[in-house]
Amino acid sequence: MLKGVFLLFLIVTSFFIQSCSICSCKKYACPAFQNDKVNEWMMGFSNQRVLYSNNASGVDTFTLEPVQISGTYEAKKGCPEGDRGCLSSFVILSSEYGPTGTPKFAVSFDSFTGWDNQPTLRILIHVKDLEVHPTDITSTGFIIPDPHVQTAFNPSVTLNGKAFTDVQLIQVDTSTKTSGVYKFYLARNNGLIAYEEYPSHNLWIRQ
Repeated sequence: MLKGVFLLFLIVTSFFIQSCSICSCKKYACPAFQNDKVNEWMMGFSNQRVLYSNNASGVDTFTLEPVQISGTYEAKKGCPEGDRGCLSSFVILSSEYGPTGTPKFAVSFDSFTGWDNQPTLRILIHVKDLEVHPTDITSTGFIIPDPHVQTAFNPSVTLNGKAFTDVQLIQVDTSTKTSGVYKFYLARNNGLIAYEEYPSHNLWIRQ
């Protein structure tokens, strides 16, 4: 008798818990990716063919694909197998691939906000064989809290006689790099304007 009552109790309790889970399961409208600073710095560097030249009359081509921006969607909140929050993204890739088997140029932003309303932003910038991981972006460029990476913002920069405005330099420590790209320049609204290789110090500038 007691065993039967106990089994009935377990069945009713299990049904109650499942019912509560179903009741708390809701659809949540996740927003599209939106970051004004990202748009300012990178939006103008998509969906075009960009040429870079050096002093030896060499030419390097980057064919940028259209920017991929995530739109609004519905997430499951409070469900047994639901989502953990909202994810949005912004991605620009080149059609050409570099020496590491990855796109010659890539920039991606992944923004995640959990149901606790705590946002997390993951950023990646890839230039040929060089990859850096900023933690944020401001009006003066990317923030990279890595002791092996230096950044500097300048209102104007002249490279081999060509002037650019609102430029951020990103440079890695060459003590840990034997060859390849070790620094590059980004300009607001223009994206990648130049990059330099080590140890040749071969500077490639956007035409």
